Amino acid sequence: MVGVSYWLSGPLLPTVGAESADDLLRAYVAKDTDNDGLSDWQEALYGSDPKDPSSIVDGMRDADAVAQGLVKPRFETQSPATNDAIQDVPGVDAKEGTLTDRFAKTFLQNYLQAQRAGSLSNEQKQALVASALSEFDSVRPDEFSYSDVKTSGSGAPALLSYAKAAESVLLANALHPEKNELEYVFDGAINGDADGLVQANKIGEAHEAIGRALITVSVPAEARYAHLRLANAFVRAGETIKDMASFDTDPFLALLAVGKYEASKREIVDAYAALYPFFKAQGVTISTSEPGYFFYNGAVRSQALQTALKEAETQ
Repeated sequence: MVGVSYWLSGPLLPTVGAESADDLLRAYVAKDTDNDGLSDWQEALYGSDPKDPSSIVDGMRDADAVAQGLVKPRFETQSPATNDAIQDVPGVDAKEGTLTDRFAKTFLQNYLQAQRAGSLSNEQKQALVASALSEFDSVRPDEFSYSDVKTSGSGAPALLSYAKAAESVLLANALHPEKNELEYVFDGAINGDADGLVQANKIGEAHEAIGRALITVSVPAEARYAHLRLANAFVRAGETIKDMASFDTDPFLALLAVGKYEASKREIVDAYAALYPFFKAQGVTISTSEPGYFFYNGAVRSQALQTALKEAETQ
């Protein structure tokens, strides 16, 4: 479970803020609200109450109850081979149909069946986790396809018009939060700030709105694919951020999303950077006082950041 975040993590963006995705994952995996020895995400899988240290057996720590085999996660569909190992669990269950609920059913059923053949080594347990994760680590399809992109003209004049229109989209949908999304998720998932996850979800919605508005902008023919990539990258990042904000309702989905967060933000940088060569080839520059500068400067900065990240990766 801990490993998934590292298997799926992308390169660290230096712009993500004070807390990195790894910091958040480490803190969340270790979080134990009621100090019963069972972390909160494990409580979601076992159906115990993360706010009651003795929610499984009165007077016994939940971690001890799990260690003694007094409780197993609940399964919606149970095979005859595992019925005897499944018990009703008091407390708060992972919501029906959530990724946490589905993962519990898949992983724990396989685990119990394998355990009957004898004690499992750490390597065997890790293999079971990896097998279960592979069933859930699905990549959402792109929101838009090549045919969705509208083109208009080419060359310097078209690029200038494009920069102005795209800038209008960014400014119309941009938020001005006090913190970035990762810090808000950290506040909500780790520090208990109820508003943190709400604010993170709003940032995710803003990313999605930018991507869906960008696809309506007319693009110079030569920049068609780069623009498509940028629109899809914003939507994908928005989906990832919203998934991260689901720690309270679907912790496994949130953990997967945190693992993908930095890669999704990197995709925005790479997509933005792919636009810069078109401006450069046409000799187009936009000054700070001109409409379109905000969008143009984003492409310039992203190209420089992309170069720096690639250099860092090769060292």
